[in-house]
Amino acid sequence: MSELLESVSPLPRRFRGGAGDLRPADVMRILDPFLSEERRARIESVVAERCGNVDVVIDGLANSGNVAAVMRTAEGLAYLHFHVLARRIPYKHSERTTQGTDKWLDIRIWEEPAAALKTIKAAGKRIVVTHLDHRSRPLDDFDFT
Repeated sequence: MSELLESVSPLPRRFRGGAGDLRPADVMRILDPFLSEERRARIESVVAERCGNVDVVIDGLANSGNVAAVMRTAEGLAYLHFHVLARRIPYKHSERTTQGTDKWLDIRIWEEPAAALKTIKAAGKRIVVTHLDHRSRPLDDFDFT
């Protein structure tokens, strides 16, 4: 799994979120002495616009280009939380990248899908799964309010 994320994101693993990693507040505390007032205001403005009540969870994507595409979409929709369920599948490297969007996502990698879902539910979030087959329903069948 780490090879897949390394191929789409140049960020060091320790900045990606998860147990023992630096949290955004830690990073801001470290960077604060080096930020101009203008830059600090811009960061605060962008962070204030982030949507923390929707988490994106990807599972079973074996192509790093597809992972990067989902990251770009999530960041473009101003989502903050991004989870990757690690699977033991062969990964295919693609030249497509996150184009820097990974810097604005709080990325967590989970070895155990059940732990990810338990954590997300404990945060008061509802789980909606997308999968295309004969039982699928249109997204507008769900109330996302």
